[in-house]
Parts: sequence; structure tokens; C-alpha cells
Amino acid sequence: MARFLIKDFREKDEPLEIFWLTGLQPTPAEHGRVLRVVTKGMRSGELAQWVLPIDMLPIMALGRCFENGRMLTKISAGTLSSLQIGDLASGTELSSAELPAALYSFAGRKTGVQKLVRYDVGTHHIYIPTFELIRYFLAHNRLLAGMLMFPEQLLLLYDFVAPGIHDHLLLKFTRMIRPRMLSPSFAAEFAWLAVHPEGRASWDSVSSRSAGQPYMSMKLPHTTDCELRYRGIQQGNDVLVLEILGATGRQLPCNELFYSHPAFKQSVRHHKGGRDVQGGDAGDEPRTRDELEIQRRANGTRKNSARHLVEVPPKSMPFGSSVPIKKLWRVVASKPKDGSEPDPKRKKAGFHGHGMLPVGMGPENMFSDLPPIEFQLLTPLDWVFAGELMALAETIKVLQGMLVDTQVFMSLCQLPGNRAFVWAGVRMRGCLVVYFEPKGRPPVVLLDVDRNGAHALASMAVHFKVVTDFAEVEEVVDELLSQLVGRLGRWGQAAPEGVTRCCYCVPIPKVQSLRRGVVSEGYQYKRALALAKKLGLPLMSG
Repeated sequence: MARFLIKDFREKDEPLEIFWLTGLQPTPAEHGRVLRVVTKGMRSGELAQWVLPIDMLPIMALGRCFENGRMLTKISAGTLSSLQIGDLASGTELSSAELPAALYSFAGRKTGVQKLVRYDVGTHHIYIPTFELIRYFLAHNRLLAGMLMFPEQLLLLYDFVAPGIHDHLLLKFTRMIRPRMLSPSFAAEFAWLAVHPEGRASWDSVSSRSAGQPYMSMKLPHTTDCELRYRGIQQGNDVLVLEILGATGRQLPCNELFYSHPAFKQSVRHHKGGRDVQGGDAGDEPRTRDELEIQRRANGTRKNSARHLVEVPPKSMPFGSSVPIKKLWRVVASKPKDGSEPDPKRKKAGFHGHGMLPVGMGPENMFSDLPPIEFQLLTPLDWVFAGELMALAETIKVLQGMLVDTQVFMSLCQLPGNRAFVWAGVRMRGCLVVYFEPKGRPPVVLLDVDRNGAHALASMAVHFKVVTDFAEVEEVVDELLSQLVGRLGRWGQAAPEGVTRCCYCVPIPKVQSLRRGVVSEGYQYKRALALAKKLGLPLMSG
């Protein structure tokens, strides 16, 4: 899959952070199709509003960062944490005007009328923007995001199944949805929003509650013992959730789930000794090494064109019970060539070369010349809920309050490739990436990899020699993690040559002790203080 950039964001000569969504564009001709996004300059603090297709909602989580139009995958605003909510439907919907000013500053501007949901958990008040709940639970790709305000269009994607709880559920997807977009994770999410009564009610409610309004709203689904993993910011007892990373507590509408697509075919060749089953057909999606530049045009994207899949940070979507999910193939007889053997040559999708390839978002149009793209966000495993990285994430929250003139960004990522170390048992191994930027000094990055499986692996502090841009930081992190995977979970004595030119690496072995059980606030403070000194970060006096 290719990386992408947003052409509009390239107009700014500084990195941009997604600061807020101000609702849908009220223009009648495009109502429900256009999203208003506010970014903040990460150097100047300047706010700017952009008009983008609603298809972009899947990647418009608050705190996501872009540099030269490219989305950064390992640098995001806020810190990681978790909380127990119980029932999602128990929250109280408020206006953004009621968001505490000390928690999230709008730089003297009006806070608008967007909806938030507040949960009171102990002494804490948790605020979640409603558009983030919609993004996480419903907008899993550009196709679904574009249908939010036209919920009846969901029926174009599958053969209708009456909402309810089923013993065996078969989802027959249509050609309207590309086969490469389908996976067990997507099938599960689609089953919930299309067939489960709670999910379907939430899906249908977005249009009925948001049409003609300057805000986005939805009916909150009922859940059981919902645990929320998120990236957010905290001020005192007030917490603003910027991005939901994972949420438990939902159930699938069936005991067994099957899904099919017209392109899921296996060809069978008959011969005297029996029959051979040949490989399946997954469709004709294009492969590309291009960098995709997302452009917005009034006439949308090319109709009946193969979509380019792009890499974006995934989200974990665990359900409360383990339900078998099976992909159904249609067996067809292969056509013999010249009355004897089947033709072994099969038409493959083209492989584009390097370069900048213009692509688009928005509804398909026969008069448009822009090929569409598609986001693939869902990860099939619950690595977000591994738990082993969250102890350090909590300590970073304490550390952040101890630092002076230092920006802190935190994100979770999956390890690259598919070698043995990438897997921790039956799930993929995650990595916590923490970026520290002291004012006027080169940045420091802390890498902490999930140690599940008794790996005696130190954390790694990456000290940059000069102030550098975010893109170079991400390249260094990618190189180090690729080396770690290639060495089967060992950092090695020397970093790659491309890394040593711009930074030096220092292992920190005792960070792993943070994982041993529940720790007191005093102990966490001591660990945060020790970590700050090891990283050489500026501390507040006293």
C-alpha cells in the first residue's frame, strides 16, 4: 500500500495538527458531503479552517499531525491512557461551549456548537467529541464515511439482512465494495453497524440528528463494561479524548459470521486423479509505489475505477465474545485452453512506478478523471489492549507535568514486517513511541516495545544531534524498528548507518520494571523523575 498526502495541507510551510472539526458544510449542493476541519500550526499556533470531503473523516482524529501534507504515523498530540466507562449510552451530550477553557484553548475564538459526550468516572470528567465517536464506531473507510448522511445507501453494499440477533449470519457483499477492503475485522464491524440493533440505530441516527444542523450527533450504543483506550489531554480532573484507540463492551449480532463477495472465487481443474483447487481471485486493485496526493475537486472521483489502498494508523475493534468469522469462496470450474489445460496466465493488476499520483475523494462521477483511494484502518488483533505498554504511558503523563517548555507527543504503532518477533503469541506486538521536544533543543524519542513472551528487551532512547523535522524522526524510528525485527528482538551493538549520522541511541533497561503490578502515585513520580534524568529533559525547579 502507498503513502499519501493532502494537497491542501501543503499550502502551509509548517507542520499541522488536526485541532477541531466544526461540522458539515451547510452548502445545500454538497450538504452531508463536505467536512470543515480546523488545523493548528505546530510552530506558530495559528488556526486555519479547511473544507474537505466527509470521506476524509476516518483519518481526521484530533491531534493527528501532518508535515508537507503527509500524515505522520508515529507523532500525535496527547498521551495514552485508559478508563472504564461501563455503558457508552450513559453519557450526557453537551455543547462544545461547555468544554472547560483550561482543558482545551481555542485561542480566544468561539468554541462553536459541536456536540461532546461527558462521562463522570469517579472524580474525573471525561469529554469525548461526538464526531470522534462517529469516526471510531462507524466511519471505517471512505465509502462508509460518505454514506453517513445517506444511511439508506448502506443497502447498496450487501444483500439485506433484517436487523436482529442471529444464530448464523451471512453477509453477501456486492460489487459496490472492493474485495480487498474486506477482512474478518471489517466483516465484524459491518455486521454490528448494519445488523445489530444497537449498531444499526447508531448508524441511522447520524443523518436524522445531524441533517440541517451545524454539528454532528448520533445515538450512543448501549455497551457492557466498556473499557476505553485513548489518546487525550488532561487538566486537573478534566480529560478530553482526542482519539479513541480501542473500546470493548459490544457484542456481534450472531454466534457465527460468514461473509462472501462475487470476486471470492476458487477455480477447480478436473483430471483423472480427482481435482485441484487453484488460488482465489481477490479482485483487480492496483498496486503502486507512487505517493498519492489527495486532491479535492467538485466533480468527485472517477466512476468504476479501482481504488488505491493507503496506509493509515489502524484502530482496534474488539468485541465482547469470540465469534467464528469465515470467508466463503465460490468454487468455479476453470476453462480449459485448447481443450486440454487451463490457461495459467491470469490478468494481474498493474504495478505503477514511482512518482506523485493525483487521487481524489468524494462521490464517484462519470465526468471525473481522478481515481479514488480507500483507507484501511481496522487491525485484526487487539494489540491496543495488550496492557503491557500502558504502565509506561501512565508514567509519561506524570512526567509531562514535571517538564518545562517541552512538547510531548505519543502514539502506538505495530512493528513492521511479518517475522517471528512481530508476533507476541496470537497477536501482533506493539511499540510505544514518545516524542519529546524541549524548546530550542534537539528532540528525544523513547521507543518501548511490548515484551510479551519474556523478552529481556531494553527501551531505547534516541537523541537527535540537531533540531530536525518530523518526517526525518519517523524515518529514523522506522529504520530502528525494522532492524529490531530483523534481529529477532535485539537492538544490536550498532544502529543503522543512516541513524548514526543524525542521532545516537542509548538503551534504558530498567523502564520494564514499570510493568510489575499496580504502582502508587509516589512510586510513579519517582520513576518519572528518574526517566526524565536519563533522557536529559528539562525539569521544573523545586
